[in-house]
Amino acid sequence: MSKTIRELIMQYFKKHPNQDLPHGPVVDWVTEKWLQDHDEPPRDPWRMIRQLHQKGLLIKVKKGIYRYNPD
Repeated sequence: MSKTIRELIMQYFKKHPNQDLPHGPVVDWVTEKWLQDHDEPPRDPWRMIRQLHQKGLLIKVKKGIYRYNPD
């Protein structure tokens, strides 16, 4: 069973804890993984990154830069 966009985003951030990551490479990686199991590209993965920030799972460092702190 394929992972959700949210799960893929969190997988990427968990592999890079405490690093300031621009959303572009995250979106590219998620899209690449998503297309391995789906015919259409994911819709708006950057919005899911913002939602994860709003839920307190990611830290917004500045515009377009996010960090995952496992603590």
